[in-house]
Amino acid sequence: TKPITVKTKIPEGTTYKSHSKLDELGTDSYNNDSKLLTWTINKLPSSKTTTVSFDVIVNENATVGEFIKNKATVYDKDTLEVKHEVTKNEIVYSKTSQPSTGEIVKVNEEITYFVDVKNNGTTDLNNFVVIKDIIPEGTTYVQDSAKVETSQNADFKMTDSNLEWTLKEKLKANETVRISFKVKLNDLEDGVYSKSISSKANVNGKDTNEVIHNLSKPGLVFEKRSDLASDSQVSVNSKIKYYIEVENKGEVEFTDPIIIKDKIPEGTMYVSNSGKVEQGPNVEVDFTDEELTWEFDENINKGDKIIVSFEVVALELPDGVTKKEIENVATVNDVNTNSISHSITDSDI
Repeated sequence: TKPITVKTKIPEGTTYKSHSKLDELGTDSYNNDSKLLTWTINKLPSSKTTTVSFDVIVNENATVGEFIKNKATVYDKDTLEVKHEVTKNEIVYSKTSQPSTGEIVKVNEEITYFVDVKNNGTTDLNNFVVIKDIIPEGTTYVQDSAKVETSQNADFKMTDSNLEWTLKEKLKANETVRISFKVKLNDLEDGVYSKSISSKANVNGKDTNEVIHNLSKPGLVFEKRSDLASDSQVSVNSKIKYYIEVENKGEVEFTDPIIIKDKIPEGTMYVSNSGKVEQGPNVEVDFTDEELTWEFDENINKGDKIIVSFEVVALELPDGVTKKEIENVATVNDVNTNSISHSITDSDI
């Protein structure tokens, strides 16, 4: 029938969180200054048991390997001491890729992303690792490429562009898990020759480092021009010199062959041996069936140009015809250039 008093102090290296309440069995209190918890059980019937408890949080500055010690007093007599060793339980993570971050990549190439998660602590993790990632804008997920590279098992799901792995086992101390997936680089919009592709993952709610690639494509821009202004008049027997200019305005070299073709405009005659390369690799021009062809097999670096040219002579006009329109369009890899037009007249005016 005598009240039972239980006292204990919050252990060094910890911070008080909460304690159990006695309610109708008695009173309880916590003194924040003295760090003392007190329970007073007013009456405990015969053969009955009651338990009091409290929760603490181990401080960040607690030393790994040391012990958190605690004992209580009941009727001013010490209980047994309880000890817990301070351990470290943390994960470190990083995102990498192949090709490596910062490298230039090309349209239709693939990037393999890796996420590594390591339990850098001294004990097993308390929870399961969840890794999330998003397919970067400007790329397409490679079907069935998501996998766990290491020995662990994980549940995987993909919703729209969101990837998620949940490990089925808790990471042991010093254990590492690696997941990976692949994407294919989409083509860029017309007139766009470079774009930054960035990606980062999320591990248990925290972002990893960012991986960045520079997506670039060669961009052939071509133009047809002449030494005489387009839409101007030329007299019979006058010469016109045509130029086809091709420039790589992309961020990477152009590695495919470049084939330039141009037909001699009706109403004109090709000036023999006038077809040539004004700028770029020196190749022979083929003249067959009133068509000129230049074929370049060498790679064209970023910013480099190829310029070819040829000359024609305006022919005599048929009887009774005083004016004739001539038009010239070239092709670069089977794509038409702009058109150049002139008017042949039978007058020098």
